[in-house]
Amino acid sequence: MTATTRHTESPANASTPLHGDRPLGHERWWGAAAGIVLALVDTAMLSGFGITFAMNGRDVTLLVAAFFASSLALFGYLVGALMEARRRDRQAAAVIRAQVETISAARARLVQSEKLAALGQLATAIAHEVRNPLAVIRSAAQGLSESAAPGDAEAQRACTFITAEIDRLSNVISSLLAFARPPQLAPRAVPVAALFDRALL
Repeated sequence: MTATTRHTESPANASTPLHGDRPLGHERWWGAAAGIVLALVDTAMLSGFGITFAMNGRDVTLLVAAFFASSLALFGYLVGALMEARRRDRQAAAVIRAQVETISAARARLVQSEKLAALGQLATAIAHEVRNPLAVIRSAAQGLSESAAPGDAEAQRACTFITAEIDRLSNVISSLLAFARPPQLAPRAVPVAALFDRALL
């Protein structure tokens, strides 16, 4: 029942664009009503001053008043329609500005993601190029340590230091490769009813 109520209300809201709290389509009728009221007020004032209109000996004051009222009503209607058109243009301009801002923000995010992707590819290439020479240097340091004289403590310390630093750099490269590697998606079962409920909300 709740979903049906939401579905029936949304088209009404979509068909009546709002600007503030006033729906479009009222200005023209308010303008026509204002024109009629103005004509009635003017006619009452003329009658109060004793001014009448005659043509061929007949009193046509009511006819003139009706013509005057219809003319002012039409003028007010046109003015109201113009105001509605201008307000509709402002609404459309606001929507376009919001869409342009959204597109600009999405484009900036896309450019940033492309830069990060390029940086990740560059980091991966550099890491692969550096890892192999480090392995060669580590093997050379281990071989030098094994071939050094047993009493040469300075050479042993140097080889140990070189090996430790290479291991540290290898850990940094492994972390860099893990960061640049695309995430592995883990598919899982999801209830279809829950997806429909989220889409309706």
